[in-house]
Amino acid sequence: MELVLEQEYNKQPITNNVVLELLKNINVVRGKIISSNQSRNHLRNELRALIIRDGLLSLFVTINLADLHSPIVMMYAGKKINNDSLLSDNFPTATERAKLAYLDPAAVAKYFDVVIKHIIKFIIGYKRPKGGVLGEIKNYYAIIEYQDCGTPHCHMLIWLEGVLNLIELRECLKNDKNFKEQLMHYVNEIVKKDLSYLFPDGQYLTNKMLMEEYISLKTNLEKRMHPSFLPILDPQLPDFDEKFRLDVLAIAKCILFHKCTKSYKKYNCSRISNCCFDFPREIVKAPRKIYPELGVIVF
Repeated sequence: MELVLEQEYNKQPITNNVVLELLKNINVVRGKIISSNQSRNHLRNELRALIIRDGLLSLFVTINLADLHSPIVMMYAGKKINNDSLLSDNFPTATERAKLAYLDPAAVAKYFDVVIKHIIKFIIGYKRPKGGVLGEIKNYYAIIEYQDCGTPHCHMLIWLEGVLNLIELRECLKNDKNFKEQLMHYVNEIVKKDLSYLFPDGQYLTNKMLMEEYISLKTNLEKRMHPSFLPILDPQLPDFDEKFRLDVLAIAKCILFHKCTKSYKKYNCSRISNCCFDFPREIVKAPRKIYPELGVIVF
């Protein structure tokens, strides 16, 4: 056993056949336990097999649902919710919503399962003839992870149909200007780095608008009523596109705008207005450029 311990400590192969057989049996049992090292090894083996079969993955996506803001979770948890009248006086507060989710994790899990399945089917478009918002999907691999607050989120790897291998991709980027422009256009369509695309034509995000949003005071109703509480818009409405733009803009402002609190100044208690993350920051227009030799896209 001393030799085995020494080999394990030095990260050398174990030579004792009895110990190897014991470890093999332990791995078989622990492989069925979620989040064990052996189950992770099994997931890695599955992922390697997918890469060998389908090639290098195209996208890494994290899906984090606003479960604590969803009326559906509250209904699954047994709370009577009137979807036609979601006002602050009849909707649970943030503390009450967190407590409901904590006491009934099955409600959160059920909501997560339903929404993720529909995202994969309709938004990502797996096994749909024309694909989804990202294009035609060849395959995907998703892992569910639970956060410290007890709610799940999903990390997903996506393989797009018809993607070139790295050698072919680099050669096309070097020699084909049209291909380079098409790739940059595709990346700009699926990855958004600011809110400018949500503004009407002729308008754009400015430093003044950011500063006004950053320092503006919110009413109690605005603090309590998250935009994602509101019912989903009907796509059949004649002005659906405009209402959808305003709806997404309201959600993006609520979620993506940094709100500085005392916790962001805890390392320097003398700060009054300066944020340790230097928000609000000046808008900088990054150059749209591809570096084929480095495999880097700046946009």
